[in-house]
Amino acid sequence: IAALISGALMLASPAAFAQDKDLSGGYLGFAGGIFDEDSAPAPSGYEYTGEDDAGVFRIYGGYRWEDGIALEGSINGIADLKLNCTAFAGPGAEQTIERGSVSVNGLYHFQFGDKFSVFPKLGLAYAVIDSGNDACVTYSDDSTLSVVYGGGAEFRLFENAAIRADFDKGTSGLDAENFAWAVGLSFYFN
Repeated sequence: IAALISGALMLASPAAFAQDKDLSGGYLGFAGGIFDEDSAPAPSGYEYTGEDDAGVFRIYGGYRWEDGIALEGSINGIADLKLNCTAFAGPGAEQTIERGSVSVNGLYHFQFGDKFSVFPKLGLAYAVIDSGNDACVTYSDDSTLSVVYGGGAEFRLFENAAIRADFDKGTSGLDAENFAWAVGLSFYFN
């Protein structure tokens, strides 16, 4: 019975799926996707024009150690959001809100063979909101530090290149929950 339990525990271990190949090293990558802010509340007296989904572009880099732990940083550019403020500034008044963030995340890769891994991630993001013009004078710029979490999967196309899909969940300077979904390429330097 002890041998069966030990065998089951070894099979359930992520290390049992990993090969002997060393997958550690630094990496850089880029990704594009969708930033979704469905629950974003507009400030009182305002409404958002158009969709609250926007494109996101991410440049990331980090280091992955042999045991699957990685530390990663990213710069995230998010497409502008339009704010209709005719109630305060007259007909047709709109304000452009520019958004972006930088983040630092810890990841743990559960490796399956030497090509495929899945990973959870947890970190901090510093989001910056810039209201751009003064059409809506009561809306001020904002920035916030928030906890972000998510996960993803990575498939090694070649020894030093991988395709990656991931998602992040956190809050923005608009006090709204948001999600970012992205697909990109990672380049490893072993």
